[in-house]
Amino acid sequence: MVELREWQEKLKDEVKGLLKERRVVFLNSPTGSGKTLFSLIVGLEAFPRVVVAVRTHNEYTPFYREAKRLGKRFAFIVGKSVACPFSSRDVDPEDIKCSSCPFRASTEVEFSLSPNELVAKLKERALVEGFCPYYSLLDSTEEAEVLVVTYPYVFVSYLKEGIDLSLKDSLLVVDEAHNLDKLSDLTERALTLQTIERAKSEVRSSRAKEILEAVEKSVKPLLNPEEKYVRVQGRPDVTGEDLKVLAEELEDLREEMIRQRRVRRLWLSSVVKFLSAWFSPDFTVYSALNRLTAKSFTLLSSFRQVAEEAEGVLLMSGTMPPLGYMRKVLNLGDLNPAEVDVTKRFRKGLTGTYDCVLALDVTSKYEKRPVMAEKYASYLLRAFYSAKSHVLAVFPSYQFMESVVSKLKIPAVVEGEDTTIESLAALREKSLICAVSRGKLTEGVEVTDEKGRSMISDVVLAGIPYPPLDDFALDFIKATGLDEEGFIRNNALIAVKQAIGRAIRGPEDHVNVWLLDKRYEDIWWRKNLNCLNPKRVRL
Repeated sequence: MVELREWQEKLKDEVKGLLKERRVVFLNSPTGSGKTLFSLIVGLEAFPRVVVAVRTHNEYTPFYREAKRLGKRFAFIVGKSVACPFSSRDVDPEDIKCSSCPFRASTEVEFSLSPNELVAKLKERALVEGFCPYYSLLDSTEEAEVLVVTYPYVFVSYLKEGIDLSLKDSLLVVDEAHNLDKLSDLTERALTLQTIERAKSEVRSSRAKEILEAVEKSVKPLLNPEEKYVRVQGRPDVTGEDLKVLAEELEDLREEMIRQRRVRRLWLSSVVKFLSAWFSPDFTVYSALNRLTAKSFTLLSSFRQVAEEAEGVLLMSGTMPPLGYMRKVLNLGDLNPAEVDVTKRFRKGLTGTYDCVLALDVTSKYEKRPVMAEKYASYLLRAFYSAKSHVLAVFPSYQFMESVVSKLKIPAVVEGEDTTIESLAALREKSLICAVSRGKLTEGVEVTDEKGRSMISDVVLAGIPYPPLDDFALDFIKATGLDEEGFIRNNALIAVKQAIGRAIRGPEDHVNVWLLDKRYEDIWWRKNLNCLNPKRVRL
């Protein structure tokens, strides 16, 4: 029998009652407090099945672990690019032409290994036995009591329909629910000159090359080198017929890859999808960092449809935004949400602790960054040499991170496109882990030892990660009815708390948090971070 913590025992029946009343429950409980186990116990006592939506595949493992601990049947689904034995992970799943693949058959899957291990094993077996790991996983979900998927399979309608996912009679658990204001990222499309150049090398017909050259010519004057998004006006110099020509070439390339049993990333696919979005009235195109990005706010309304389909909805986070904020962002209307804040009701013993160090002589204000990089590097060295274990340094942007890290000569892992969670777990000597706020290393990541204790002893907030108040942010604020100050502060506070949470994985963890920006001295920050009397320092 699983032993519950005090808060889990006392709130279990209350939360079950709220869910049975079809209230959308917002559960705010800190990292390491036991939200994962709580959600499964509550869900399986009140509903036949629990469907869990998470941001990334890295977050599958805790649910697998707790489901097995409870003796419940577990299953999960990953995308084609992850499961296909012929594919690299950077492939767009829509470029994998399954209908032409000889490995279309499925086999029964026993979920007896962790998700990452199981996918790797299935891909090895598939090449020998000739079955499809993707369809095998998909066909093995029917009997599962706990099913875990990523956000797109719940909130993007064509993907949800593609796997025939029904939420009827199920509790939908959304983990890391503070990310729901970023649902527009799920359908985002991006385009760079490098992408167009690579697409030109893929196409065969002279007509397709001419069209791509016209796209390139249209895009060049629209590129903005700055970090802030600028709204793009107008359309590219291509027609619907031109787009059809590119789409036909793309289909030929997809067929060829399956015949060759070697599925790689198709740059032409990125171009076609971006142009399709650019012509769609649902998307707005922005420019930043020499890249065009097409974004749509239509997915924000999908949450309400999903919530109405499910028998119950439990949203979980250790950094849940205020209910008023989420009500506007998700357009909850009359769904009657209920807030359960474990942190306020059970203050002691929930999770680990931290001490704060506040630097009064640095700031990451955008206009000050060039002259501050040297000082930030000095603070990072100070934190690193005093730390007992790994140091996680979190920056407001990639550009600022690069300018600071370039001045350091210590063992470091710097977040980039190729950085993996596995590379962090493999670290042996004390290292500086450099990450960007809201990036893949600052949410849902665990770096722990064999006993589950955090291997990060210090977290450095290299500035305040305020989101830029650019054209995209202003369009989002207008679409949701939020106020500017609430949007900026809530986003920054959540990002800071998420960074701290990477180092606190359980009640025994104790962390040093370095607040490297004099603006953290503001009472609003010290109160919300529970650092009313930090140790104040200067270089």
